[in-house]
Amino acid sequence: MRNKNPIRVLIVQQINRAYRVPLLTKLASRPDIDLTMVYGTSPPEQAGDTGISIAEEPMPFRTISGPINGVRYKGREVLWYGLALKTIKQEHFDVVICDYYLRLLSIWRMQSLQHKCNAGFILWGIGFHQYSTPLLDKIRLLMIKRTDALLLYSERESQRYQEMDVPAEKCFVAKNTVDIEGIQAGMAVTTREDIQTCRQKLNAEKGPLLMHIGRLAKNKRLDLLLRVLPNLQKKWPKIQLALIGEGPELEGLHRLAAKLSVTESVHFLGPITDHKHLAPWILLSDLIVAPAQIGLLAPMSLVYGRTLVISDVPEHHGPEVQACIPGQTGMNYKYEDVENLTRVITDLLADPEKCQRLAKAGSARVRELMGPEQMFDAFLAAIRYVHNTRCSRYP
Repeated sequence: MRNKNPIRVLIVQQINRAYRVPLLTKLASRPDIDLTMVYGTSPPEQAGDTGISIAEEPMPFRTISGPINGVRYKGREVLWYGLALKTIKQEHFDVVICDYYLRLLSIWRMQSLQHKCNAGFILWGIGFHQYSTPLLDKIRLLMIKRTDALLLYSERESQRYQEMDVPAEKCFVAKNTVDIEGIQAGMAVTTREDIQTCRQKLNAEKGPLLMHIGRLAKNKRLDLLLRVLPNLQKKWPKIQLALIGEGPELEGLHRLAAKLSVTESVHFLGPITDHKHLAPWILLSDLIVAPAQIGLLAPMSLVYGRTLVISDVPEHHGPEVQACIPGQTGMNYKYEDVENLTRVITDLLADPEKCQRLAKAGSARVRELMGPEQMFDAFLAAIRYVHNTRCSRYP
């Protein structure tokens, strides 16, 4: 039974990300929270491109959905979410929590509407993009001055904002994580026959299988994965590589595979986001390799119990990479060094016990560091902080 006066919370998301549904469902189950979510049905990129699974309606809480308008400016897309503004105008929400996305220009108007009625506003997201500039940082600070609290993906982002004179009490860390329960459910229903079927489709019965899951984009540097194959084939002639995802680099990677004469060893499987369908492919793999940028793939790989190889350049990675500690829960290679990548992969493939040890430690670290309870506690703390602060400021 709900409290007589629960805190009315509106979540604004660009898309209804499936991996966030468990968190929002738990929030909605609180008797002191009255949750509504408004989300876009026309994201700037297709879900298959981003590797994000879209949740299916109905949700166990109130939802409102509609298109987000976007226009291109100097090669970038800027967005205006009129439906979110309309919802805030028509109803009173004690706290609005919005995706932290600088190109969502309607954020500025949302903040004004909330503060006009003495209500709170929270930004939720990564905090700093890997391609940050001084100008963007100034815009961020202007936006944050109008924000009551930040929900950030890691302590690294929180500390960085505090160094820019953002009050520590405004910074909450809600480590972005994957749907651990969904992954476990997918693995639970995966049979040996399912894995064997995938193995036969890839002709991967006589050699190791490397894998990458995510958007086929330039910042992923998947060309390095193709370039390492000829080296690895000297020891494992039947080694295979599977790429799950789609994106603008697809044609270029096909051409490179042909140029390197590894076409028969490289499999482009397209986007697979449902864990029931994804699980047998990942469980078939020997290693998951991310040559450059990596985000949610880090905790996802480790929850699946797969050993992960990533680059040694921290600036490439999203905050989710905190799940991977070199030598303890995964391995680093020297960025853009194909010979070094060859050596790291070779050493791991030759030592299955080490792979198993790394994967086991990684899975435990994700559950301890990035479990759903941690994210839920941070959300609840931020909501209560903003609501109480606003109430005390404007009785």
